[in-house]
Amino acid sequence: MQHRQSIALLLVLLFVLMGASGPVLLSQLTKQQLAGKDVYSKGIGVSEVKITAQMSGVSVPATVMACVNCHNADGSGNPEGGITPSNITWKELTKNYGGQLQNQRKRPAYTERTLRNAISTGMDPAGNELHSAMPRYEMSREDMDNLISYLKVLGNSGEKGVTDETLQIGVALPEKTNSPNDKSESLRQLVNAYIKELNNGGGIYNRKVSVQFFTEASAVDENELFMIVGEGSSDMEKAINQAQIPSLLSHSQKRTTQGFKNPYAFYVYPSWVGQSTSLLQFSKEKGMLSKGTTLTVLYEDIPSKKGVVDELFSHCKKHYGIEPTLIPMGSNDITEISQEIGDKDIVLYLGAPNLGNTLLKQLELNDKHPFILVPGSITGIDLYNVPDSFKNKVFVGFPTWPSERTPDAKKKYETLKAKYVLPNSWKASQWEMLSQLVTAEEILKRTGRNLYQEKVKENFETLFQYANGLSPALSYDLNRRVGSNLMYIIGFDSAKSQIKLITTLNSPEN
Repeated sequence: MQHRQSIALLLVLLFVLMGASGPVLLSQLTKQQLAGKDVYSKGIGVSEVKITAQMSGVSVPATVMACVNCHNADGSGNPEGGITPSNITWKELTKNYGGQLQNQRKRPAYTERTLRNAISTGMDPAGNELHSAMPRYEMSREDMDNLISYLKVLGNSGEKGVTDETLQIGVALPEKTNSPNDKSESLRQLVNAYIKELNNGGGIYNRKVSVQFFTEASAVDENELFMIVGEGSSDMEKAINQAQIPSLLSHSQKRTTQGFKNPYAFYVYPSWVGQSTSLLQFSKEKGMLSKGTTLTVLYEDIPSKKGVVDELFSHCKKHYGIEPTLIPMGSNDITEISQEIGDKDIVLYLGAPNLGNTLLKQLELNDKHPFILVPGSITGIDLYNVPDSFKNKVFVGFPTWPSERTPDAKKKYETLKAKYVLPNSWKASQWEMLSQLVTAEEILKRTGRNLYQEKVKENFETLFQYANGLSPALSYDLNRRVGSNLMYIIGFDSAKSQIKLITTLNSPEN
């Protein structure tokens, strides 16, 4: 009996030791290690005493000189400017034969005590002064202990959604409807086609990409996702940042703030608010909008658009001295609303796409012809079928334009469409999704075989003027989370009976 217990105990011990040598998933990190990860990657501790970095006699917040900036998300070191930061994984720091500095000096293996000393004073275990490019950090003992606890698993820390064979990507889709031309289903088919072609070509460094579709923000936490693409919402963006999953979304609903407040969510196009304010900016430059103008915002009474409208109200009051009239609308309200709108008004239309042209016809019946501004990513009006009296009164804003699409990109889309019999509906949205997929693939390949979510985030933050052939060139940095601020203002050319590009401008987004 005792012999069997001894064997069982030995097997348990062997299992634990084998597990210790394998990757530690982010979800398996202890509370102390997670706190240490924040110190390492963000320069933020749990103590009331702010962490600071000292360099050349100057003290700055550690948030601008976080460890990850030089040592990478995996601790391997990021060579730059002729300087090669040390590999600071615990396995490397504690080698029993010590290590060798760039100047060929030797040092003994680190212990917890000597590592604390090195971080705070810049002296290694042998008393050698570390390179001058290495800051000296001041932090509380609690934050220091948390940091060292995290360093012990750094480089051995696996990421959720990644195995040696697979990579799990989440795709956020709009709610499914009962319409035969459902937007959600159209995008789902495009994504499946793209991923199948990608996997047939070897995937991402021989990892097959697996897709998890979802519509609810709760799915961000419920699934083991490495990265997310698709359509965002305020709740989803909050969940993304809490879960620390790098994400590329088409656009935010509300105006994006600085990167430190939205660290993991990146966007291809301006937010719904940014697109709407671009149209207001255009109308002001053209003399349509002035302080005495009556501005009416018609919107679909759903939570996502209500949030946009609230922010627009504050923007108009602050920048134009105008308090717009906010009117929720549905199909039964059109007759009444058309009577409330004045002939000289400006109408910012955020209603349902299928009601826009109906509204114009009713306004024409009432002999009213206000200017109509339409953010194209939020809603829609069919410019080819507007009443004649509105031909030069309707302006639609789009964050992209067909001229941005290269012949190779068009060929790629048409090949997918023909091979996988993609639906003809929601083509513009399909192009937007394709833009995200191509960009996400590029970022993942730049990150390399050794995938870390922090590393993906860093690669987004250093992406500059990346041309995916489907959208305007995309650029991000530490603060900038919107890849392209361009807005194309579109009208209708009555003489040629076709839509025309009137102007481009930059959305006041970041």
